Amino acid sequence: MLRRVRERQRDIRGSGRLDGILEQARALLDTAIGQERAELFPDPADEARMREADLDALPADTAQAIRQLADYDWRSQAARQTFEQLKDLLRSDVLDSQFRGMRQVMSNPDPQAMQRVKDMLGDLNEMLAADARGEHTQADFDQFMERYGEMFPDHPQNLEELVDSLISRMAAAERGCCARSVTSSARNSPS
Repeated sequence: MLRRVRERQRDIRGSGRLDGILEQARALLDTAIGQERAELFPDPADEARMREADLDALPADTAQAIRQLADYDWRSQAARQTFEQLKDLLRSDVLDSQFRGMRQVMSNPDPQAMQRVKDMLGDLNEMLAADARGEHTQADFDQFMERYGEMFPDHPQNLEELVDSLISRMAAAERGCCARSVTSSARNSPS
């Protein structure tokens, strides 16, 4: 898994995009919405127009739009599959970002801290899998935060906010990493 994380980081850095995951998420979201619109367009029913209006009213912010579409009943099977791909991408990147944090903790020889991170990752993975199956509850999240809340200083109130927070942290870390790399390259390059 750490190898996958390193490959993913290299791909994002190599592409020159500072916010690669957010761009991928937006592209998948736009594709799903386009597929849904294509399904709705030929339908003359008022319900189809209402659904189009709902899609028109989505927030411009990617995370908010994804959150709003979480319970949307997709008419288009292709759009439903694309949205599932989007959720899978976000889940895997959340785990990837957690593994980067775990790697930093592992550089600290404190076995208790390492075990705590491993426990948190296991519980997070289980919670995300339960969510994917539609079995996740707010009580599950509350128990998770009771146990690991100090690891999340922005105090998310539900799983969606936790995922959003982790994605934001990951994007910030990527920007910081790339900015440090550019600064370092500029200092080391001959004038």
